[in-house]
Amino acid sequence: MSRDLAVKFKNEGNAYFKRKDWANAIKKYTEGVAADSSYHVLYSNRSQAHFNCGNYAEAAVDGKLCIRTSPKDFVKGYHRLANAQFALKQYKEALATCKKAESNGFRGNRDINNMYTKCAPLAKKQEEQELARLTGHAKSKALGNKFFKEGRYEDAIQHYTKVCNGLTDEASGEDQKTLISCLNNRALCWMQQQNYRQVIMDTSRSIGLDDSKANIKAYFRRATAFEGVEKYRSALADIRICTQAMPSWDAANKAQYRLDQAVRTLKQKTSS
Repeated sequence: MSRDLAVKFKNEGNAYFKRKDWANAIKKYTEGVAADSSYHVLYSNRSQAHFNCGNYAEAAVDGKLCIRTSPKDFVKGYHRLANAQFALKQYKEALATCKKAESNGFRGNRDINNMYTKCAPLAKKQEEQELARLTGHAKSKALGNKFFKEGRYEDAIQHYTKVCNGLTDEASGEDQKTLISCLNNRALCWMQQQNYRQVIMDTSRSIGLDDSKANIKAYFRRATAFEGVEKYRSALADIRICTQAMPSWDAANKAQYRLDQAVRTLKQKTSS
């Protein structure tokens, strides 16, 4: 990769950008990406160029790439992405991008605040419209998710339970995915209430339906619950599955270290 060459292409792209020649600006930024795909400014500038000529989907893709490659103090990727999502009428996604920006240190940023204010009422209306179109288990799941986001865990549990009781473990296809999701989400609600035994029951059922890496968070939640009831060996076994599947998962690695210590202490007590 050549950062110097990438900067050269960026500067050439900026010159076209100032003349509102979006096509040639995009071409130069793309050449810059080919020279150094880790240079976040290229994605930011190309995203805006795409946006300016109405290529909102491409602008959103570059916004995501900008966020992925940016240093922690670079906010533009979030604004580029949210702006493109808003133009695509993806108001819920735009609001989620604003919230992610805030959680990553950009609370109070003027551009993010303005976008948040603009898209929040539209996102709420969009969510209500989508909810009104749903029926059956899909609607119960969506209501559960809505109440969970609002911190109304008892209400969320009630709607997740409709799915968990209404679908059997023989469910397949979309029904099985819905069941697994509701089991995992209900486990999160139980976790908020420190009802660890219910967490263990729901995550165990979820893992019984899908024990693949795609459902790895169920292992992590069950490990946390096992730790909560002081079943450290069981917790460690689950956490090891997490770290083997995702070696760079920081929370899992920290939990494994902590549980290793707990199991060692337990062995010392039982052997003395």
